[in-house]
Amino acid sequence: MRRLGDLSDQLKLFLEHDEARCRWVERSERRLEVRLRQAPIEVGELLQAILFSVVEGVGLTSATLTVAGRFEHTKARLGLNEDTVVVSFPSPFDYREQAILGLPRDLPHPDAPEWFDRVAEVTVDLLRASGGGAFVLCTSYALLTALGDHVEGEIGDAHPVLIQGRRDRWQLLRRFQESEASILFGADSFWEGVSVRGRALRLVIIPRLPFRVPTEPIAQARYELIAARGQDPFRAYALPEAILKLRQGFGRLVRSKSDVGAVVILDRRVHEMWYGRLFLSSLPDARRIVGPTRAVVAAVAERVGGEGGLAERGAEAQSEGHRSPDDVRKRGS
Repeated sequence: MRRLGDLSDQLKLFLEHDEARCRWVERSERRLEVRLRQAPIEVGELLQAILFSVVEGVGLTSATLTVAGRFEHTKARLGLNEDTVVVSFPSPFDYREQAILGLPRDLPHPDAPEWFDRVAEVTVDLLRASGGGAFVLCTSYALLTALGDHVEGEIGDAHPVLIQGRRDRWQLLRRFQESEASILFGADSFWEGVSVRGRALRLVIIPRLPFRVPTEPIAQARYELIAARGQDPFRAYALPEAILKLRQGFGRLVRSKSDVGAVVILDRRVHEMWYGRLFLSSLPDARRIVGPTRAVVAAVAERVGGEGGLAERGAEAQSEGHRSPDDVRKRGS
């Protein structure tokens, strides 16, 4: 009777109209069940009531609080006022020496019909160049599955291919760390909160910029609320959230002062769209390889591709200022 009473209370709460909450029905693909979900559209007032107004002092720390060096988006999301003290500290890592950022210019637009085939081909080339040891961070499970299946069919006999959803997250991570040749395809939860040090992870491939699907219930509710206030949902919410997500994905690569590796973004919008410069200006100051895909693949092979690569030569080679002969263009401060 108590359980039925609790269920009745929960159903009443779900059915009550509240403009501050988003409500949706979720169907499980694996189990024959339907779940009723609800969440606050904005968390600022809630955090103010249960945390900021109760505790005398609160310290919030993260490596990804800023967009293009500014804290405004995070402060707005958390409901922080103008009295909040913000401080940004430099990274302890030397990204110019430890990482390269590959930015091929000759791939199709993500909306082009030939995009997947070309990106799948380049992904295989990059994985062969690095000898595995890679995360492929996808923005949807559909892309993750399709790309993972393609790579497994092409080079699965030489590299353990681990695809999120087929095993528990931590089982995947443990298996990935057991072999320097592993390739892990991950979606949302692998973009953050995962730390793999050393040569086990030396390449991060990002096929698409991580914009959230606008049909997700909470995202859609936030877009509607922002639009009702007369603001542009893309500029005010979708873009800064995607920039923070990309920073988190980039952050999977360098986890210690001895790590060496490469991040490759296969989305040409970083070159041709106005917001591309915002994405790039928010990333660490890694040495950039900009040009045709063959030059990016060659730079990855030179940087982390096993014997002869910088990852094998260690910190001594890095301190000597080694540079790849295949650099097409170098950008940085």
